[in-house]
Amino acid sequence: MSSDYEEQSDTQLVQRYQNGDAEAGNTLCKRYWVALHRFFKKKIKNREDAEDLTQETFMEALDSLKKGQFPRVFRSWLYTIATHVLARYIQEKQKQGAQVVLDITAEDESGHIPLVELLSAPVTDQPEHETIDNELGNIRLRFEKTLRPAELAVFQLRFNSSMTFKEIGKELGIKPNTAKVRYHRAFTAFRAWLKKRYPDIYHSLIGVGEELDQ
Repeated sequence: MSSDYEEQSDTQLVQRYQNGDAEAGNTLCKRYWVALHRFFKKKIKNREDAEDLTQETFMEALDSLKKGQFPRVFRSWLYTIATHVLARYIQEKQKQGAQVVLDITAEDESGHIPLVELLSAPVTDQPEHETIDNELGNIRLRFEKTLRPAELAVFQLRFNSSMTFKEIGKELGIKPNTAKVRYHRAFTAFRAWLKKRYPDIYHSLIGVGEELDQ
């Protein structure tokens, strides 16, 4: 990978790839391969399957970019695709009668079960990703539409990829504390929004993750 490509931002690489620069697409894959592979390995026990799911995610992402999709925050968008790929993998395994062991014990920096484990259904408004019709996923999407752009970017990055606030700050060009404040502001709004509009679901989730009642 040349230094020229290494110095390009995700947005610049997306633009170059959509203009026919295949190496720009390869650079995006190399940039996020390790992190995405780690994401899948944390969720499933089968290392070979984790490798396959990582490759499948990048194939879907690059295919969508070729079709003209232009994500505002590439990393967040990539993890959205990854969660869809993971859910599809689980469904296929279950249809085959196989048991899928998921690691859902990881906690976030506050010591609580991550929000992604509470509302784990993948959400995307892109038809080619064949959105899974899951009520919790739909609820998440409805709420995200109420957020301001600055809070939405932090919320999605934290939700979809479990990035640290330091990583989010670097990605968005803001201070880690600013990212943390924006995330908690969005999460507080989500908690109130969910409790008001979907009280039954809100109270059922309290038993899954005490974070909702903190």
